[in-house]
Amino acid sequence: MLPVFERAWEQMSALGEKGTPFEKYRCNEYQLDRPGYVAGWLCTVDPGRFEPENTPSLHADIEYLYVLEVSGKGWTLRTLEPKSGFWDDPKLENMKRSGKMRTFKLNGKGAA
Repeated sequence: MLPVFERAWEQMSALGEKGTPFEKYRCNEYQLDRPGYVAGWLCTVDPGRFEPENTPSLHADIEYLYVLEVSGKGWTLRTLEPKSGFWDDPKLENMKRSGKMRTFKLNGKGAA
């Protein structure tokens, strides 16, 4: 999944650049912090597989949950995994942090 987020960031960052497939598209910087706009690009880079959800209910069969926080400074991606008791009560409170957070900065330099 991480390459999907990276690909979406790279493509959004390249909007309007000459010599890229996205040369004819324009993107104002304010659009990079709109969750709906970002979700559209995530679906674009992984068609038929990526499905954003905004619901308090979680699926009881997930291995990882990716939480993408979008702001005017960039994106922050947190990876969570189930902890004991999650399968009996699939809520966000029953997830724990897995690995380090990834940050995508608006300066277009990519992921950190």
